[in-house]
Amino acid sequence: MTAVGRPLGSQNGNRMIMPWRPLTWKPVYETMVALHCVGYTNREIAKQYEYSEVQVSNILRSPKSQQIIKDYKDKLRSTTATNESERMAAIKEKAITHVENLMNNDELAADHPFKFADFSVSILRGLGSLNSDTHSPGPAAAPDTNIMIGNDIATKLLDGMQKAQEAKRLNAPKTEIVVEQK
Repeated sequence: MTAVGRPLGSQNGNRMIMPWRPLTWKPVYETMVALHCVGYTNREIAKQYEYSEVQVSNILRSPKSQQIIKDYKDKLRSTTATNESERMAAIKEKAITHVENLMNNDELAADHPFKFADFSVSILRGLGSLNSDTHSPGPAAAPDTNIMIGNDIATKLLDGMQKAQEAKRLNAPKTEIVVEQK
């Protein structure tokens, strides 16, 4: 059976029907507001303090409760913003330490020279020391393409590149400087 009545705020002759509001503020109301702020439902709050759900709802909708909720949210926002900036600063510091340790690891550079070189270039780009316009990977690869190869192939490529540089040096055209005397 459903009760039928006038909606809150509707006319009753010459006066408005106003929702119930607490006349005096009790400490238990403050606790109810706190529980509401941390996620308890009106039903759970009502059961815990032996109030009806409607009473809890009226308490939570009162101007004093609304002000407490607003203050809580404002404090939470400011605390979150402060904590977030502090956490980001700590994360940045830790990341810099890890990158520094990685960059100083000569064994890693010797074991994986191409990965290490690619990592170094990425770090330089991130720091703004190397613009992507100045580094061209060549016509065969797109700017953001990484090629994964094994250590044995990387060693062969490195040896081949060294031999090509040596051949270029040995077979470079010999230029003679001729100075004309008058």
